[in-house]
Amino acid sequence: LVNIDRTSAFRLLKDLGLANDASLVVRRTVVRLAGELGGPEDAAWLAERINGNGEAETAWHAMRDIVLRDDAKAAYDWAKKVAAGEDKYNHARDLLEIAEKKAEGEQDSVLLRAVRTDLCEWYSQRGDYAKVISYCNLLLAGATDSVEKEKLQLLLLEAYLQTADAARAAQLIGDRLAIRDVAADDAFIARIGAFLGLRDINPATKAAIVEALGGIKPTAARPRWTAQMSAWRQMVAPTPVAVPPAGPTSSGSSPFALED
Repeated sequence: LVNIDRTSAFRLLKDLGLANDASLVVRRTVVRLAGELGGPEDAAWLAERINGNGEAETAWHAMRDIVLRDDAKAAYDWAKKVAAGEDKYNHARDLLEIAEKKAEGEQDSVLLRAVRTDLCEWYSQRGDYAKVISYCNLLLAGATDSVEKEKLQLLLLEAYLQTADAARAAQLIGDRLAIRDVAADDAFIARIGAFLGLRDINPATKAAIVEALGGIKPTAARPRWTAQMSAWRQMVAPTPVAVPPAGPTSSGSSPFALED
């Protein structure tokens, strides 16, 4: 039947409920036809299967094919729905990337910014800091709101610290010092302090960060910053190894020599 008229066959197989047939072979046939011929309504029942066993991959490819035929907003809506569920295989990221390309093609700058914001947060939550840096820079280039800018710069600072990019971290703080004096109550300084306090970070990396920060030359007096730098230098300074004093011994004799 499929070989004779695929469109009619797909409609009939759905009407007969064979998408839920006991046979895996039959179910996969219906799913593949959905990917080839289905519409948005088919993406809904396919989405329920993309985290299951047996046909999850087939269902995902079919759903993806349907989304690829739709517009950017539909792809973004599906990305948010999938992200809100189990999403065992990180399909939300794939859907966001589809939405990003479609929004670029449609020249929808508002939607493109929303998609990139979600992608930036997605990668940040999973520690892919190279991607975070890329998306933060894209978003900062068009940011006009001061609150949004600060949030993006904080994400950027975290990424620079985690990738040991001391020079760029220092540049970010230098730009902040050009505007105001900062200390531990500033969100950026608190973020650096938390990083320097992590036990699993190489001490050499911490020292390099502090050294780069110490090289910042503020345009005006920044006493709070100077005090903070002093505290950080002490924090990363190597702990001197205590050498026990040698006990008194007679010249040329062993301290363990037995008396006659």
